[in-house]
Amino acid sequence: MALHQFFDREPRLVALDVGETLALLLLPAVVAGLGLALVGGTTGFLTGLFVGGLLGAVLARGRWTLRAVRTENGIERATYLPYSLDPEERTEFEYDETYDRLFVVVLAAVGAGSFVAVASGVVPEEWSLWVVVVGTLSSTAALMTIGLLHE
Repeated sequence: MALHQFFDREPRLVALDVGETLALLLLPAVVAGLGLALVGGTTGFLTGLFVGGLLGAVLARGRWTLRAVRTENGIERATYLPYSLDPEERTEFEYDETYDRLFVVVLAAVGAGSFVAVASGVVPEEWSLWVVVVGTLSSTAALMTIGLLHE
């Protein structure tokens, strides 16, 4: 398969790629939304749209690694990767490590602040579980970043 088929593409092939990707993105959201609307009303519809949209986004991302190309046998799919698979080539980038320390300070402040907010009763009771989860995840991420800094 020639490489120019990826760059010099027919509008019909591009439209086919975009149409299939949009179908994979929207169909799961609509089907899940309508399915849960039958069970849970408006709330079920919104939940179904969200969950189906997440599934559709994963499917559309997977589909976007394929491209429609014209061959002797008609239109077929070929793998297209816009990046290199060489791990050494993909991991070379400039990064300032002072941002790690700032990241740790921000995460620790969010974690400590959320625990203090729950303990002091500032947070309404229906939100307290979510605030505790955010505090736990923030504190864990801060500790993991500290561990990576001292590796």
